[in-house]
Formats: sequence, C-alpha cells, structure tokens
Amino acid sequence: MYTVDWGQMDACEFENHIDGPFLSNMIYYMMPASDKGCLKSITPLRERRAFNLLELLVVIALIAVLVSILLPVVAKVREQSLQIDCLSNMHQWGLGLQARAADKEGEFPPDLDAAYLSWVGHDVKLFAKNYLQNLGGFTTTKVGTTQSHAMYCPTQQWHRWVRQNTAPIASTLYPGESCELVGYFYLPYRALGSMDYSAAGIKWVQKKKIGANAAPKAPILSDIIQTGSGSWSAPAATGGIPFSSHLERRTNMPRGGNFLFEDGHVAWYPMSDIMIGGNIGGQYSFFYKIPIQ
Repeated sequence: MYTVDWGQMDACEFENHIDGPFLSNMIYYMMPASDKGCLKSITPLRERRAFNLLELLVVIALIAVLVSILLPVVAKVREQSLQIDCLSNMHQWGLGLQARAADKEGEFPPDLDAAYLSWVGHDVKLFAKNYLQNLGGFTTTKVGTTQSHAMYCPTQQWHRWVRQNTAPIASTLYPGESCELVGYFYLPYRALGSMDYSAAGIKWVQKKKIGANAAPKAPILSDIIQTGSGSWSAPAATGGIPFSSHLERRTNMPRGGNFLFEDGHVAWYPMSDIMIGGNIGGQYSFFYKIPIQ
C-alpha cells in the first residue's frame, strides 16, 4: 500500500499529490512564500470570468421560460384550492340544513321575506346563526381578497363589494329587519313574486322539505353565476368587478360552479352545463339550471 509521509514532504513534492482546485488553493496559501515558486501549475483562487452579454441573455431567457411554465401551474393550483374551499363551505351548508331539518320536521329555512336569490331574510339568518356561521358583524372589509365565511364563496367579490358599499334591503315580512346579502344562490322555499324563475321551473325554488316531490334532484345551493344588463362585470362606476364566482384567469369569465344537493353531496359543473335559471326583467340573469334526471 502506497503511503505519503506528509511531514517530510516539501511543497514541491506535495504538488504531485494535490487533487482538485480547492485543495490546491488551500495548500498554496498555507505554504511559505519561498516554496511557492515550484507550484506554478496551481492558480491561486482561480479568477472567475465575468458573464459576457450573450451568456447573460441566455440566462435571462431560461429564467423567462421557467417563469412562463410555472406561473400557470401556480395559478391553477390556487384556483383548485379556492374551489375546494368553496366545496367545504357547501358541505357545511349541507350539514347545517340536515341538522335543522332534523329539528324542524324536514323543513328548509323559509326565505319568503327576501328578494332575488342572494338575499336571505329572517329565517335563513337565524339558520346561519344557529347551525352554520352567524352573518352578524361580517362586514367584508377586505374586498378583493378571499376573506373566509361559510356563507361566501371565497371567489365571490361582487357581493362583498355590494355588502360593503350599499345599504341592505328591507325584509318584506318583518318590519324593522333587513335582509342579508350572501355569496351563494340559496334556492328552496322562496317567494315567487320577486323575480322570474320559469327558466329552470318554479319547483326548483318551491321545495319546502327535504325529500319532497318538488324537483327532489334539483340543487338547493349554487355558486353565483350571473350577468347584469347582459354584461359579466359591473360598470366601472361600481368597481368594474365581475359578477360571478370562479373566474377564468385570462378572460374573467366564470369557469363553472359548485352545486349542493339535498343528500349533502356537492358537485362541480363546468360552465358549458350551466344555463339561465331565472332573471329580473332585463336587469340580471341568474345561471343555476343544470341537467338533472
């Protein structure tokens, strides 16, 4: 076996046993100046050549390619995460509605004193307080974020803006009470006079009990997909915010929505499967009609 007596070796002999630039430089700087002459082959602290322009442009181009690949992936992951958060909210609605039905002989919370699909009145507010999450004190001061509340889809920005910037509408049955604007379409047990529900059929909004014969397979809660005066976004004077939830990142058009059913399951439907279910004259159109058997 070959061994080296390092203690008896001068710097010039040591050169033959040097392997690698790091070791070479370390030894070079530790040895006396008188011994450095024979180590001409060692370059102390090898000087690094600066990037030329072409190399710099190549590096920048590679970084740009990586960013262009990664950004859509990150955006898609974020969209899927928000979609799952929304699904979780709807599951909470389902559990709350089932619990209330157990206490109220299968009845859905009536929403007879609130107009349209996104305003909820006395009984639904009471349901939220007792079985879901109280709306009292929820001010949506963080419009433009995904501020969490079980009665708001994390992607629904328009109703957050309206809730923050406009006065609530009055209850039609309870004097002195106001209705609450929420971030989903609550469908069952509604009054028929506030809008036209004929596109999907009035049975979708007349269900009073779980398991009743009025469209039992129709959803009971849906994401907000709507237009105002034929536009998908509010006018610039009111923020220019898109009306709908779950927007396509490049187009600001809705990708689809989650739907909650009587048995508690939640399903995602792409926009191609969602049609107008009701409307308010020529002002707003509400998309919640989906294919059901």
